[in-house]
Formats: sequence, C-alpha cells, structure tokens
Amino acid sequence: GSQAPAPDSAETEAQAGTPAAAPAPAKAQEPPLPLAEPESDHDVGSWWAALVERLPLDGTVRNLARNAVLAQRQDDLWTLTLATGHQVLVNQERTQELAGALSDYFQRRIRLTLEFEADAGDTPEALDQARRRERLAEARQALLDDGTVKNLIERFNARLDEHSIQPRED
Repeated sequence: GSQAPAPDSAETEAQAGTPAAAPAPAKAQEPPLPLAEPESDHDVGSWWAALVERLPLDGTVRNLARNAVLAQRQDDLWTLTLATGHQVLVNQERTQELAGALSDYFQRRIRLTLEFEADAGDTPEALDQARRRERLAEARQALLDDGTVKNLIERFNARLDEHSIQPRED
C-alpha cells in the first residue's frame, strides 16, 4: 500500500483543534547602552572586565583584552598593562583591532598604548579565575557539609575525589 503524504504542521494543528499560534512580532533588539565610564580609579577593573565582555572580539584579540588592565585613560589615549608573559598576544594588527572595537563602541576615536609589567593586576581573566576558585571552594565545602556525603565518608571510610568537583555555572 501507498502511504498518504504527511499533512503539514498547520493542518495537523487545525485537525487537533488547536489554532496555530501566531508568531510573536519580532522586536528589534536594542543594543545595550554603552557602559558609563567609571567615576573612580577603584571601579576601573570591574568596568574594564564588563566592557571587554560587550565588545565584539574574537580569538587572540579577545584574549589580549581579557589579559590586560586599563591603567590610564587620558582623552583618546588609553594605556593597557599586560603581564610580561602575555607579550606574545601583542602585535600591531591586534592592537588596532582592539582600538577599533573600542572606538566603535564609544563612537569616538580611541588610541591604545601597551605596557608590560611582571604582574598586570586584576585583569578580567584574573578576576574570572578568582571567582572560579571561590565557587570551587564553596562547592567543596557544600559537599563536605552535606549529610549524605558525611554519612558515606564515615560509614564506608570513603573520601571525596577533590578533582571531580565542578561548581555550578551561573
């Protein structure tokens, strides 16, 4: 026997007595407003980290930005500090791409100079690593405080495999 062609989905919904849902009108997604520039030097690290996440950067240029600290902003000249170990990320093309992304974001020309120090400080990457370490420590402690885990450890002389602990992603 031959099979009848399958009805399309609109017919199937109509046959089931359920009207086809009208697609929601496509709302043009507004780009987020640019981050207000920090009021004090104390806020610059977290501001730079948030800014880097908003920039359309890929690959090595993103890595460059995530491993830099915004050390100084003077009009259109911004100075980034990188740890000496990250010099391999830097070349003229990547620096220009990052400056271009910043210029596009703020709708004004921004030039970059790069400096290198043994410890660049609180880069976005360093801040993320610190948060990961903190979440891992919290996850470890939550497991050690868990009644079932305590019972297993005491009853069966079990031990917690520290390398298997993964904190929840937010």
